[in-house]
Amino acid sequence: MKFSSFRYPRVLRGIYGYPRFSELLQDTMGPDFDQFAHALARKSGWRVQASGNTALNLLGISTQIPAQALYLSDGPLKNIRDWQADTAL
Repeated sequence: MKFSSFRYPRVLRGIYGYPRFSELLQDTMGPDFDQFAHALARKSGWRVQASGNTALNLLGISTQIPAQALYLSDGPLKNIRDWQADTAL
């Protein structure tokens, strides 16, 4: 698959997703929610840390994939819905 055929979907104003290609599914997938949370934090000047089941999954301790990605931040409370999962900052 050519790289030029990928599209960069806009997640939020000023933040664009980088599509990943799944060899198993032979299709593109949405951006990683951890990269999305850190990109939003960088853009807004916040610090974020994964919490709860999200942290366990990212560390490889748990194989369960959380339905809602939960992050602790020093910024204001935000609930963000994207095409892949809910993210709470």
